[in-house]
Amino acid sequence: MRSPGQWDAVISLMQSYGANGTDEQLVHMRSYLVRNHGQVNINSDPASDIALAMDSDSTIGEAVAAYRAANGAFKSTDDLKKVPGVDPAKLDLRKDRILTQ
Repeated sequence: MRSPGQWDAVISLMQSYGANGTDEQLVHMRSYLVRNHGQVNINSDPASDIALAMDSDSTIGEAVAAYRAANGAFKSTDDLKKVPGVDPAKLDLRKDRILTQ
């Protein structure tokens, strides 16, 4: 698994080797990669990337970022279960995609 920034670098490398795609296609490719093969840091990554890695909609990513801003850094992925709207069962399935450091 790679961080969103690492996937950005892979996409840039692909483009440097001649891969073509519209901006929209590249955004979709990045979203797919982060959602299915990405790993995020819930204490530093933006809400949009958190939502992708958690396979949730943007409101969950925004709720995580708001909770983080109000309460400080998450100490473990289990702390995410305190965030309103987070589905604990879904979170447990995606724990390997979420880092706290």
